[in-house]
Amino acid sequence: MRTSAASKAIDERTGEPDPHLIYLNDVLLVGGGVPIRIDDEIIGAIGVAGSPGSIHDEECADAGIAQIERSLR
Repeated sequence: MRTSAASKAIDERTGEPDPHLIYLNDVLLVGGGVPIRIDDEIIGAIGVAGSPGSIHDEECADAGIAQIERSLR
């Protein structure tokens, strides 16, 4: 799951968190994590933290994946 899915946990109609997504036992949804894929298979993930906002963390993670993408094939 791409962590921007955490933003999908907020119901667009009501603006309220979806309790089925937010309140999962033993699960914390935060931004900054991006799966590493080869074709349709998830082979790993990269997590980045520390920028002002999780969207920028994801941008950094995407840039990191782009740097190693050729070596994954």
